Amino acid sequence: MATPRADTYSIASGADLWAGIDPPNARISMWGQSNAVGAALRTGIAAAPLSSDAELQDYDDATLPFSRVKFWNGSSYATLVPGSNSGASATEFGPEFGFAVEWMRRTTSGVLYLDKNAAGGISITSFEPDVGARWTTGVTERGQQDAWLASNGVSIDSSRDFWFWSQGEADYIQNQAWYEPKMQELVDALIVEGILPSKAVLTDIPSGSGRYNTGISAAKQAVADGSGGNIIKLVEPNYFEADNLHLNARGQVQRSYDAYAFLFDVSASTT
Repeated sequence: MATPRADTYSIASGADLWAGIDPPNARISMWGQSNAVGAALRTGIAAAPLSSDAELQDYDDATLPFSRVKFWNGSSYATLVPGSNSGASATEFGPEFGFAVEWMRRTTSGVLYLDKNAAGGISITSFEPDVGARWTTGVTERGQQDAWLASNGVSIDSSRDFWFWSQGEADYIQNQAWYEPKMQELVDALIVEGILPSKAVLTDIPSGSGRYNTGISAAKQAVADGSGGNIIKLVEPNYFEADNLHLNARGQVQRSYDAYAFLFDVSASTT
């Protein structure tokens, strides 16, 4: 017999409402180069302006654990622990941190699954479908990830399976005519493979960076414009480490906040 539901529901402030219940599981796959790996110094989390949000430090040192966020470690999804299994070095972090913080704050149930296919200094050609080394790695790992989820009885609705792209710095000497067909080919292949079944974010290097390129920026916009609203070009915040190339702590956190807002259709948090 069906169980009747109440006509009203209560959720935590700022949380998502999913058909009268808390949202189900979700996944974000992060592909790209060094700003996807993450070179933001973790010490920046304890410095202004992020220090005004004391809870960020608690998440970083695991005093407040990411109990409902799991990161792919090469053979399984394990609870995300900053500095340990985030896909970045022990002293640095990438987009996974901001995504995890938002998930923990905005939901009260469900698990966010994160994975990363990225390496520093690589061109988009490394992701060329069928031939690029990073393409092969990404497709192989997606098969392993899906198998792990299935064997553990985990389901992720295709509408909540997202893709995040952070690349372009290595190709800054190229032009739109070179980059756009490669970006479009990659997106098309990801859709065919089922790696991009829903929304995607193409992050765009801001003009304040030494690796900004108008052609690559235009290429990403053109691909987004042709997606029917499923893909956006997201200009990164202009917060960098001293090299003016790698996003610093504030930059990484704010970028993830902004991307999360689009992917989950919520208002963006600010640092």
